[in-house]
Amino acid sequence: MCNAEVQWMAWRGGSISERAVRVAAGVHVGRVHYRGDHLLGAVHEPHYRCHVIIFGRPFAFNCYELLMLAESNGN
Repeated sequence: MCNAEVQWMAWRGGSISERAVRVAAGVHVGRVHYRGDHLLGAVHEPHYRCHVIIFGRPFAFNCYELLMLAESNGN
């Protein structure tokens, strides 16, 4: 995926796009907006929620942004 164009897309748990950036088998890159900051997290099966750590505790979010490969324009 070197030099690939990516973009953050608003997403909701329950399924995943084929264009989602995968970092391991069944694990994708997500982020949540929390108190003015973006926190990176892992999105994985079976519910595809974004899991982040806040103040040392795990939280899972149903609404998040998913890192996606940008759609090509036919080039």
